[in-house]
Amino acid sequence: MSSLRAARRSPEPVRAAPPELVSPTRPLVRRLGKVRIPLSLTHQPWATAYRLPSGQTLWCVRLPRDGQVVRSVVSTRLLRRYARSSGLRPLEVAIDEIAGTDGV
Repeated sequence: MSSLRAARRSPEPVRAAPPELVSPTRPLVRRLGKVRIPLSLTHQPWATAYRLPSGQTLWCVRLPRDGQVVRSVVSTRLLRRYARSSGLRPLEVAIDEIAGTDGV
C-alpha cells in the first residue's frame, strides 16, 4: 500500500525555505548538551539545552505532572535559579558550562 502512495506522489520538489530561515553556516536549532536535574533521590531527569537562531538557550526536561511525565521547556535563568535555591553548585556550574553565563 505504501508503494502505491509513493507511485502517486507528485514529482514537484519540496518548496525551499525562505532565505531568512536558511543559514548555510549554522543549523536552525543547535543541541548544546545535557545535564541531570536532581529533583529527588529517585527522580533525576535529563535536561537538554538547545540554542535557537536568536541566540536564546532553552532546556527541554521531562517532568512529572498530574501523574504523567510531560516534556517541559524552561529557560536557562529558571534552571540556574533552581540550582542556586537548592544548593546544587555543581549543577549550576554544569549549566553555565553548557549555556554560558549570558543568563538568556
